[in-house]
Amino acid sequence: MKAILPLIVWTVVITIFLLMPTYDLKIEDFGNRDKFVHAFFFGVMAFLILNYLNYKNSIISTKSIFIAVLLSSSYGFLIESLQGALNTGRYFDSFDIIANINGSLIGSIIFYLVRKIKS
Repeated sequence: MKAILPLIVWTVVITIFLLMPTYDLKIEDFGNRDKFVHAFFFGVMAFLILNYLNYKNSIISTKSIFIAVLLSSSYGFLIESLQGALNTGRYFDSFDIIANINGSLIGSIIFYLVRKIKS
């Protein structure tokens, strides 16, 4: 439970932020910098997934890295699809999906490096 709780909380937080209506927000002023936000959100998610999958293991498997990238990237795709389907002022953006995948990869690499340094 200790390792899954941060992942659940993070998933709820990013879901709220990424599906929140934007009618009153000045999102246009943010420009393409939102790609860094997407990369950060899904990088942290991949990191937390790996933390959960490898909570008691000191050795990180390629399989767990693949699972973390796949899960966080798939969730990013789901969120983008929901943005396109819901009438919240948000829209589907394929570049956000690329940022989500890149963030997932970077978060997994950071987890691997942190774990390697600790051991």
